Amino acid sequence: MLEVRPESDADAPGRLTCFGGGREGDEEPLACLRRELLEEIGFVLGEARHVLTLQTPKGPAWFYRADGPEQGTVVACESGHGVRWVQRSELFEQRLADWHRAALVGWCAGQAEAWVGA
Repeated sequence: MLEVRPESDADAPGRLTCFGGGREGDEEPLACLRRELLEEIGFVLGEARHVLTLQTPKGPAWFYRADGPEQGTVVACESGHGVRWVQRSELFEQRLADWHRAALVGWCAGQAEAWVGA
């Protein structure tokens, strides 16, 4: 399940991204993910496993793997955003945001860490 960003998005216009967002204060990465999923799609995240850290020019981004909602059971809560379920075999045929593509390539290759430039 990926987020569809609106064409007006400053970071990834019209592209697919993983759900998540910026940490608030000293919030732990997993706590941030739980909060963001609840805010963005109304989903309460169960168990999650850290699978990759992406090193970016703005600092690290943490990626987790978890069971998600069943297809068609959630919709994006933020105006202009959407939700798309994608089969892993079709993942790289999608219009992914650059740094999410780098993270997903690393994850699919079994890496614990990946890097993306400016």
